[in-house]
Amino acid sequence: MRLVQYAVNADLDLSAALRVDDHSEFGTEPTGRLALAWRARDGTIVRASLGTGFRAPSLNELFGPVYFGTPNPDLDPEESRSFELGVEQSFVNGITAEATFFYTEIDNLIQYPVNGYEQVDGTSRSRGLELAVNAPIGDRIALFGNYTYTNTMDADGDPFLRVAENEVLLGLSALLSDRVSADVTLNFVGDRLDGFPQATVKDYTLINASVSYALTDQSSIYLRVENLTDEEYQTAAGFGTSDRAVFVGLRAAF
Repeated sequence: MRLVQYAVNADLDLSAALRVDDHSEFGTEPTGRLALAWRARDGTIVRASLGTGFRAPSLNELFGPVYFGTPNPDLDPEESRSFELGVEQSFVNGITAEATFFYTEIDNLIQYPVNGYEQVDGTSRSRGLELAVNAPIGDRIALFGNYTYTNTMDADGDPFLRVAENEVLLGLSALLSDRVSADVTLNFVGDRLDGFPQATVKDYTLINASVSYALTDQSSIYLRVENLTDEEYQTAAGFGTSDRAVFVGLRAAF
């Protein structure tokens, strides 16, 4: 990976990256990315990027073990082109908001429907919008949220498998004292099409919470509860997920 950054002036930054993949089976493929960040005015930043991608099939996709389907040694690499355009706005009260439009084209998309890994010949597309906000309430509490809308269509005119059209994340973080912090999040994931079997996987909502206590500047203990409401859900049809789970741990930085 080669990265070059250049400040045109106090308000405009440019960056370029070049990567070369050398695969014994699929040859040498260069990919790159160009990006800019423009401070249009105080508190407003416009970001844009263009990029290309290359992904060779994994060993599991080509030759992996048989579970519910079969690997496919005839798969070709995926090649992609992507574009993003976003605006970030900061307000005097500390609130920040961001909106980003994204668009991606993928040639030879690899998917896993019911009978194993398959290649979708032609160009598949994914586009959408992401909105994000962070709003402090006083010095010790902050609300945050994200919403992502994703519209997908493969070369056959079908939606991508296991990709939700709507996702929402809402959260609250709080500093309860100089040593104690806590947060709670609500994550909604909408319906998804699944190929095993060909059906719609139902939407679900998860609530997670955690609290941590700083022992020192470099270490803390924490208590985390995932799936607080004991939701029954699946991210892929036929694959179970955890019920309510409680974790206690120690974090340290060295």
